[in-house]
Amino acid sequence: MSPASDIWGIQERDRDRAAPFYALGLTDRQAWFPVLVMRHAGVFLERQYCAFTGTAHGQNSHDFLAQLGSRGFVREVQTGARYQGRLYHVHQKRLYRILETGTLRTEPVAIASVLDDLSHAAALSADHLGVHFTAEPVDRDIMVLADPQLLASAVTNLLNNALKYTRPGGHVILRGRHEHGRVRIQVEDECGGFPDTGRDVFEAFGERRGRDRAGLGLGLSISRKAVLANGGDIHLENTPGHGCMFVVEMPLASVSAI
Repeated sequence: MSPASDIWGIQERDRDRAAPFYALGLTDRQAWFPVLVMRHAGVFLERQYCAFTGTAHGQNSHDFLAQLGSRGFVREVQTGARYQGRLYHVHQKRLYRILETGTLRTEPVAIASVLDDLSHAAALSADHLGVHFTAEPVDRDIMVLADPQLLASAVTNLLNNALKYTRPGGHVILRGRHEHGRVRIQVEDECGGFPDTGRDVFEAFGERRGRDRAGLGLGLSISRKAVLANGGDIHLENTPGHGCMFVVEMPLASVSAI
């Protein structure tokens, strides 16, 4: 695996995802950009690709995306004039097939293992952003029946949002615990809270928070779909003026299932 992948928090199991892009003769940053997109929102703007790879917006970026599109790796999404630049969706067949059909492969998953993996990348991002990140210890016997990739995708989006909207010096906390036969994964931040508009924060292209309006509002929508596909639920505990806590709830796996 490329040393650069360590900097971006990419894990060993992502090697297979990057292989097709390296086969096209791409640079590290070109190859790993779509992998990072797959792990997070699943969509990106052309200008985001340019910023990540250091490519000037223009013919070079157009040619690169056309090359990926001709091979079926990405497709352009029509969003209207509201979003500047072209929006692209990265194909990660298994993940999006699950979201579309509800068919997934569940297995016993140790919550501690999933959260440990995610906390390493979150800690790096938090350090870069000047945010204090804490991952509280998790009982290693807590298990759920879930698709691990889909569950990790849901929590990753919640962590990314929490870190993005918490101001430098603020705190983000990741917890995993079980109560009354239910597993609760909590992502708590100090983002200032959502404005009380009555809109569904989990709606795609919906409500966003803070001063940064550059995002597309897709992360929370994808998180909810991923959690629901795993037989769980997700809700927001909002404290305007302070912050948010997103809570993922799933049934505790029975002994027989394990």
